[in-house]
Amino acid sequence: MIVVAESPAYLLIVFLLSLIGAAAVDVWKRQVPNIAVIIVAVTGLLAFFLTGNFDKIWQPLAVATVTIIVGVPLFARQWVGGGDIKLLAATACWFTAKGALQLLTAVLLAGGVLALTFLALRLARRSKVSAGSQGGIPYAVAIAIGASVQVWEYRYW
Repeated sequence: MIVVAESPAYLLIVFLLSLIGAAAVDVWKRQVPNIAVIIVAVTGLLAFFLTGNFDKIWQPLAVATVTIIVGVPLFARQWVGGGDIKLLAATACWFTAKGALQLLTAVLLAGGVLALTFLALRLARRSKVSAGSQGGIPYAVAIAIGASVQVWEYRYW
């Protein structure tokens, strides 16, 4: 069961607006605001309680923990930003284990498209700027797109 499908609309709106805000700030400043991460995580856990899924609350917590454990070495190697790891872990708080795997797939696909778009734009400008020299790719955009696709799929498909 995916909690997104049963969540109150007002929580989904707060969730999606927080993701959009985080993505916008990431594009602009290459930072993910902690307040957005907190709002996303808290509304996700609140959704589990409001939908009566008390017995499944361990799933988003486990997925968020695994996301952070896997993400820390990626951050240490500077392959991904710490804010992106936190935002992905917070976003996972909206999904059961099965839903989190589908979320990760959607985020990775969106991230691939985003990376190719950035590469194409840089090549079109004939810039000699490397991918990491301008702060990398604002991966909060991919997280927001992947999560939005999952919300749409489970809520309206």
